[in-house]
Amino acid sequence: MQINIFPPVALCERGRRSKNEDNIYPILGNATAATHTFLVCDGVGGAEKGEVASQIVTQTFGAAFEQQTANSALLHKVLDQVQTEVDDYIRKQQVKGMGTTLTFLQLNENGAIIAHAGDSRVYHIRGNRVLFCTSDHSLVNELKKKGLHEEAELAGDNIITRAIQGASVKAINLDVEHISNIQAGDYFLLCSDGVWGVIPDENLGNILDTNSSDEEKIDQIEQRCIQSSKDNYSAYLIKIQSVVSVPDDDATILYAGTSGPATVSEFERP
Repeated sequence: MQINIFPPVALCERGRRSKNEDNIYPILGNATAATHTFLVCDGVGGAEKGEVASQIVTQTFGAAFEQQTANSALLHKVLDQVQTEVDDYIRKQQVKGMGTTLTFLQLNENGAIIAHAGDSRVYHIRGNRVLFCTSDHSLVNELKKKGLHEEAELAGDNIITRAIQGASVKAINLDVEHISNIQAGDYFLLCSDGVWGVIPDENLGNILDTNSSDEEKIDQIEQRCIQSSKDNYSAYLIKIQSVVSVPDDDATILYAGTSGPATVSEFERP
């Protein structure tokens, strides 16, 4: 299939925090209708260089997939490279507690390839309905999955259970998903928790399911964040223009699900 998009729109703002630990790829203003790979990463660790971790991840993953089609094996190969880069920085700068979430989207001949770690999210939205959303790697979500809703209410929302921290700290896997059911008018939204934490899913759908321009829609999202978010807030909003079937297209699903059991550790946000 051939997937064409409208020019994407994006946010990457400090908000009420003293510094911005989020990073996006491409950087603000650089994405075009020809762009096919997007990332939003939310650095964690406060004083311990979360913004460096998110920058390493966005730049390395972005550069790696500018010219090649993503699949689970390649994504994890680049993850290994990133983990080494983070380890090298930690060793040279003698910092501890540095890490970042990752959300990755590539639109290619097979559909949408999505990878993530942490509590930043990727949404697939049609009309006002969320068709798909990544599952947060957070203590709250882990407890809810086990049916421990009261414990989840008490856990707070600042503990994530998977982040890119360097292999010397904790080796992880990425959750990787493949979506082939894509139609013209669909949206993909990548965002940090500074966005989804103040805009419920149903409100996101209502914002996107209007005749407003994409610039106006991302402005509505930004205004909600300005009003309510206490965190950095970053997002990429990508609207599908058309999906064309390619004759004799024998592309196969590269991967769906995770690459294996991931080790879990608690990583507390500042």
